[in-house]
Amino acid sequence: MTCRYLTRLRYAITRQGVRIKQLLWSRLHPVWPEYESLFATPFCATGRKLLATAPTPHDVLAIEQEDLVELIRKTSRGKYGPAQVEKIRRAAADSVGTRRGIDGIRISIRSLLTQLEALQPIRKQLDEEIAGLADRVPAYIHTLPGASAHSSVSLFGETDPVETFRSPGQLVAFAGLDPTVFQTGESKIRRRRISKRGSPFLRHTLWQMAHRACYQEGDLRDYWLRRRGDGLSHRSAVTATAIKLCHVAWRILTDRRDYQPQRPMGNS
Repeated sequence: MTCRYLTRLRYAITRQGVRIKQLLWSRLHPVWPEYESLFATPFCATGRKLLATAPTPHDVLAIEQEDLVELIRKTSRGKYGPAQVEKIRRAAADSVGTRRGIDGIRISIRSLLTQLEALQPIRKQLDEEIAGLADRVPAYIHTLPGASAHSSVSLFGETDPVETFRSPGQLVAFAGLDPTVFQTGESKIRRRRISKRGSPFLRHTLWQMAHRACYQEGDLRDYWLRRRGDGLSHRSAVTATAIKLCHVAWRILTDRRDYQPQRPMGNS
């Protein structure tokens, strides 16, 4: 239960951070749409510091050139210099953003940045706690394809006791990875979409593990490549791989043994 509580909390904190960034962008874009092109990751540490200091183009232009260079250089630890500052000032000077409600936008951006910063130490603490739990969960869970410290703890927390699931199909259904069925008065037609009726936490964990496994040499990558060869999109192929991983995980958890990869045979 401790594994379950902490990984679910981390999941919620991560989603909260995503929502704050979406809300932050909805406030920033109208006043400074050109900001998006300034950094590879718009809300990186340097970008957040810049916005906290100067949330609008007018605020950027009000800062002395030397002060802005020092701010960007110090925050980025020397990664950005005068060239980046010139790019920022040019984007601010040429901005086509609105000037209406500028005071409200300043307050909104700074308030949302404060919330975003407040989540950082919480997530760091959770990561440390989860890393400690990873040393205590059964070692065989770590042998699963795509497993990480966090995913191993989450998988253990969401499936224990595994005896609750009498077959891999039940675990697939609990994860909401089972296909939906479209029913008319005369027939049932299986769709490719998954039901998403089960645990979103287990489903997210299995999908992330499958996604990692697709880029690691092994059985699941071979399976993912075959599904891509069948014409599935990347996302659909990863989902199919997550379903296969769910079957594998059920067997490993039930038998309490290490995962032994085997080369797939045939086209099954």
